Amino acid sequence: MFSNERKNENSNGNTWNGNSHGKNTFRAKFKGSSTLTQSWKEITLLVGISIGNPLLQNEKFEAFVDLVNVYGEEKKIKKLDILLTGYLHRHYVHLSWTESGSSAKASEEAKALDQEWLNQNKSYLKKLKIPFAIIHWEDQVLGNHKNFIGFDELYKSIKRDYEKDATFRSLVNDYVGEYIDRKIRKYVGESNPLDVVQLRESGLNYVLEECVAYIQIKYAGYDYLAYPGHMPHQGKHVLDKYFENDPLHYVRYVLMVKLPPRVLNVEENLETGIERPKSRKATQKFRTKVFAVLKSVPIQWDGDAEKRILEGIKSLLEEMAVSGSQSGN
Repeated sequence: MFSNERKNENSNGNTWNGNSHGKNTFRAKFKGSSTLTQSWKEITLLVGISIGNPLLQNEKFEAFVDLVNVYGEEKKIKKLDILLTGYLHRHYVHLSWTESGSSAKASEEAKALDQEWLNQNKSYLKKLKIPFAIIHWEDQVLGNHKNFIGFDELYKSIKRDYEKDATFRSLVNDYVGEYIDRKIRKYVGESNPLDVVQLRESGLNYVLEECVAYIQIKYAGYDYLAYPGHMPHQGKHVLDKYFENDPLHYVRYVLMVKLPPRVLNVEENLETGIERPKSRKATQKFRTKVFAVLKSVPIQWDGDAEKRILEGIKSLLEEMAVSGSQSGN
């Protein structure tokens, strides 16, 4: 989950230009919030930031900040801790190197990713209306934070589980296989050839380290862990084993595209050059269809998938516009 890096891009590039009033194009909501959050009372929330994941930066992170502020005003969330995972990337930053380097170099390069994220999102952090703290992944691993202890012993325990528990080993290996596939596709054609054995070792190390993090987060006493995606199967397996009767509370949040303020102004908002329906009846019919399509478009995809889905919506709108124009003539 935390290591699920994506293409690092500006989220504005995959949405329509519907932000003419300076308001965020996106909004966030907790999955199942109608019942899940009813019992919340001044909880402490931890959000994991996968560095490079476009769902966790820029306007999309701002949408999460807005969501937290709403629950803060309702006294449901008391404090937010933000876990930056740059140091986890030390397992694979070397894949893009053209020359060999040390593990110390990999660690420093990985830690620098946190500062890049902070620089990119500091304006949104300033919008938070509740107390918050920044925690770095190395604080967990190196024991630099009072909430996170015992990494070395927990890692040994997880490693033993991997060796002895066939179910857990299968879940981890499946995830590592996906990791290897992503890396091969990402770095194909690079001057630095990939070593599949090294790739597997890197993938295994970060997946097991991530599993340790789930245990540490539970021991740290957070009420909920939040993330815009599902918890990996191997993470759930570990938590079920170590905390069978007292699980880590996990809340997934989703991001939605807001409806532009002027739905009928398709030319302005989608920049498609679509001809609008000419009759009032056709216009009303067209508006209803557009509203239904765009009211709450989920965007739980990576950048390329977002682009494809929005292009599909654009094509649908073009068809609707033509149909509406014909019915009005």
